[in-house]
Amino acid sequence: MPSHHQITIDLATDERGRKVLVASGDIDLQTAPVLRRHIERASEPGQTIVIDLRQVRFMDSPGLGTIVHCDRLQREQGGHLVLKDASGAVRDLFEVVHLGNVIELE
Repeated sequence: MPSHHQITIDLATDERGRKVLVASGDIDLQTAPVLRRHIERASEPGQTIVIDLRQVRFMDSPGLGTIVHCDRLQREQGGHLVLKDASGAVRDLFEVVHLGNVIELE
């Protein structure tokens, strides 16, 4: 039986020159540390990091916690995270927990 705990993350740059982490798969207890490592590697003081969630099918509370934690670390360095193109269950989760009140959503 294939594991549902898989994520791939690619680094790109958007038209505004921001680093974009393009995530695909699930962000859960097992894969959230992978996302955190990618965010930490991409992090630079004063920089905005975009996380493209268009291909993320599922996210649970450890995934949310990782994103909130990493956003806080970015803000301490004068930057922040932007969550882009969440859809389906992931967008519904963001709405339920009012994540848009804490982190910028595009």
